[in-house]
Amino acid sequence: MTYQNDVYGQIVTRQETNSGAPGVRRNFFYLNGHAIGDRGTDLLPSQIDYAQQLTNDNNAAINAFNGVYSYPSTPLVATNAHFDTYGL
Repeated sequence: MTYQNDVYGQIVTRQETNSGAPGVRRNFFYLNGHAIGDRGTDLLPSQIDYAQQLTNDNNAAINAFNGVYSYPSTPLVATNAHFDTYGL
């Protein structure tokens, strides 16, 4: 079995061999670093639900965004910068 990777290290092709003869070849497709599909010469359906995977990635990104940028509505005076202390 041999693999071909892209510049990001993602597998784009997997080639199986059967006693030196070409076997099943499967290509993997990516969009913005996310796997969006695969297709092989064996004509078997993919083992991965790519639509669900993209939904999970999107939900994780939204949750991360909400966690990082959740600030109190009233700023704390003690944490504000005092630029005049540097003579500006």
